[in-house]
Amino acid sequence: MSIERIVISAAVAIGVVSCDKPQEKPSSAVPEAKQGFEAKPFHGEVYRAGDDSKTLTLISRDECEVKQGGKIFLCKYTKQDDALRVVMAVMGTNQVVYYKLVPGGGIKEENGTILFTDSEYKSLKKMQEDAEGDAVRVRYERIVALVTESKQQTEAVFKFPVHADPIRVKSDFLVGPIMGDVLVRKCCVDFDTLSRDGKKHRRTVWYEDMEEGTAGFPRSNGWSIQFSVRGDSNQVILYCGDHSQADQYADRLCATIRDWDRRYSAALKEYARFPPSARR
Repeated sequence: MSIERIVISAAVAIGVVSCDKPQEKPSSAVPEAKQGFEAKPFHGEVYRAGDDSKTLTLISRDECEVKQGGKIFLCKYTKQDDALRVVMAVMGTNQVVYYKLVPGGGIKEENGTILFTDSEYKSLKKMQEDAEGDAVRVRYERIVALVTESKQQTEAVFKFPVHADPIRVKSDFLVGPIMGDVLVRKCCVDFDTLSRDGKKHRRTVWYEDMEEGTAGFPRSNGWSIQFSVRGDSNQVILYCGDHSQADQYADRLCATIRDWDRRYSAALKEYARFPPSARR
């Protein structure tokens, strides 16, 4: 076989092999994503603490403003894979603070304080307002319940006898107590009175309506117990048998009123501060 034929055969063989070999296609695989949080491009992000104690605003690709304690600091920053590196000049000294990126887009300071994105911050404030609204509603309902109860607790605590004062009963203006028992209840006091036409009436005075005098309410004066009622121009006078009885019954009545006051007066005062439109 000639050398020329050998060369030609080899060339043909090589060509056949080359045609049978599949062509390599350019790779279309996407490189595997890096773990953690990658730095985002600058979009003027604003991060705020939930209590508004600090705000960090990105104002350019390498500058940010940090507002805290009523002051605004112009700082340099760089975004890393999982953190924001901020260089802050304080009293002529550069301080580096790292804010770690957290899921959802917020950042966490080294002391644990989280600065939220604008959308997260608004969501947080909405949750806080809803929670505060629920708390106010629950407290208002509790106050209303106490105010209602302050005129429903009518169980008897004790009773004591009183006597009519003939002189005062005969006066033209008096609606005065007559002989009988004064019934001291948890939230009120009951006693019988005579009207100008001589008829007997049962009167209930709620502790809420008693007005405090110079010596407190009620108070003993000689052999009587006296107190004033809001909206009534006449003072209520309960005549006891003697001075010692007046002092004793006045002390017990005052103790009952103080128990009522400790339980209900704060609720009544707070209820009065609610605007009429908010009341039931």
